[in-house]
Amino acid sequence: MADSPRLSRTAPNRHRTLLVAPHDETLPDVDREVQRVTNTLSPRLLFAEVTMAALVDELQRSKSDLIWFAAHSSAEGLALTDGVLAASRLVQLLRQQTPWLVFLNSCASLPVAMAIHEEVGCAVIATIAD
Repeated sequence: MADSPRLSRTAPNRHRTLLVAPHDETLPDVDREVQRVTNTLSPRLLFAEVTMAALVDELQRSKSDLIWFAAHSSAEGLALTDGVLAASRLVQLLRQQTPWLVFLNSCASLPVAMAIHEEVGCAVIATIAD
């Protein structure tokens, strides 16, 4: 039985990663998070002005193994620059992707995470508190 490859700091990223981080002045650490994720995972980046149309286009155009969100959220969905992307619409988009991991660095994202996990079947890391 062959060992699965391990990632290290020096190994190139073998995963297709998408980082979604709409600009929001009330999230002062997002810039630092974006920099660290970019340095580590070399993701495709939707940053600053992240509209629903831009996110939908990106998710329909390319496939990602890991999708990382750094934004506000609520039980209704994720906050983008031009409004809230409903959890049900996000689930619909992710079904087409079938990522192996979705990372929700957003307050109280458990309801969205549960919907993604149950409907898409991928692993989800979420924030359960404000």
